[in-house]
Amino acid sequence: LIVGADECAEYLQSREWEGAATDGARLVLVIDDAEELAEQLDAPEFLKVLRRRSPGLWVILAAETDNARSWHEGFKAIRKHRHGLLLHPDVNADGDILAARLPRYSAVQDNVGRGYLVRGEALDLVQVAR
Repeated sequence: LIVGADECAEYLQSREWEGAATDGARLVLVIDDAEELAEQLDAPEFLKVLRRRSPGLWVILAAETDNARSWHEGFKAIRKHRHGLLLHPDVNADGDILAARLPRYSAVQDNVGRGYLVRGEALDLVQVAR
């Protein structure tokens, strides 16, 4: 567990995670407030691993909608996978982040923690715990 923007940036730059992502082991990188690490996510070494889609590497980013749409290569590489959770999305605009077509209307009321789980072409309405 690594906490803090500087510590996370140092970990990503050290490339310690890369071995786990390529030798058959499983590694999950969970990055909250990913916009604070945009430069590290744009690093050529990190982009190469993201684009290679190593089966043992899962990268989970949490970012505000505007940041997820940014021009940063790291965000673009993650979006290209078309897997994500759009919580409380603007159905008119936020589907484009993952190239998903969100329904204009839902039979259930919008609520905190409700959103759409996007897995490629599949789209499911979900509720996550508060």
